[in-house]
Amino acid sequence: CTCTHASARARARARAPAHTHAHTLARSLARTHNCTHARAHSRMLARSHRRLHSRTLACTACTCKRTHAEWLTHSYSAAWTDLEGELASIYFRKKGIKVGGEEVSNV
Repeated sequence: CTCTHASARARARARAPAHTHAHTLARSLARTHNCTHARAHSRMLARSHRRLHSRTLACTACTCKRTHAEWLTHSYSAAWTDLEGELASIYFRKKGIKVGGEEVSNV
């Protein structure tokens, strides 16, 4: 495993996608719920996504993308309020991201 070098590269790569992902998710939530506060959603999501990445994904070289997607889905659902968890479920179901081998379908 090339953790030492790969993790630094992975963290650099994760910065831009995390920001993009937060904006995409905010736009998706805004469309779904007629929300006029997409910018506020976006800021909140960008902050929480950065925290999740910096705290746990120290070595993404050792973690496959499927596991990463499952972990993110679980973390978002666990960390958000009930309403935000429901919105996350809608988003992940639309994207076809599976959790534990099964698609998110309990919305």
